[in-house]
Amino acid sequence: MRPAHQHEGHGPIRHANMGHMSPVAHRHMDMGHGHVGNGHAAMVTDFRNRFWFSMILTVPILALSPLVQDLLGLRERLAFRGESYVLFGLSTVVYLYCGWPFLKGIHDELTARQPGMMTLIAVAISTAFFYSSAVVFGLPGTVFFWELATLVDVMLLGHWLEMKSVMPHAPWRRWFNFSRRPRTGSNPMMTPKMSQSPNCGRATAFWSSLARGCRSMA
Repeated sequence: MRPAHQHEGHGPIRHANMGHMSPVAHRHMDMGHGHVGNGHAAMVTDFRNRFWFSMILTVPILALSPLVQDLLGLRERLAFRGESYVLFGLSTVVYLYCGWPFLKGIHDELTARQPGMMTLIAVAISTAFFYSSAVVFGLPGTVFFWELATLVDVMLLGHWLEMKSVMPHAPWRRWFNFSRRPRTGSNPMMTPKMSQSPNCGRATAFWSSLARGCRSMA
């Protein structure tokens, strides 16, 4: 029986690079398939699609935001009656659809009593959304819809790239797999290129002797 996270032709797939994801997020990533495979690829695709959709909606959100209009001097040209409700509608889509992974993440983390990065992001975007929505419907204040949209963009992009980087067939893993030493009979494509250099052994011996010298002087 092949251990979890073990693939034919590959060594164990490690999640060490997914530093800021909580244990709950790791378990959710592996849930239902037991290894980083089709399920992981589907999650990478989901983050990618949500990111690009959020980016598209961010453009009109920025154009309709009063602060951005004032900074660009386009307030009179871009302002129209009911713009705040259009801004609210676009931001609602970004919050509920594009921000859904973080909203689900906070539920999973709080249920497991392990708040982490998903909780932090969800609290930030929820605060911006609900306060700005209250301003649209009469509460005195300033809307923060463009901050909400750009934060969702950045977080989706970060999670997409982070999850993509640990894909088992990511091209860079063939050349920069420094997480374990080369073993006899291992795939030569998984062996770091620097280990094939004749100067590598000399450099290692030099630093080893230097370390021994420092210890003896101490």
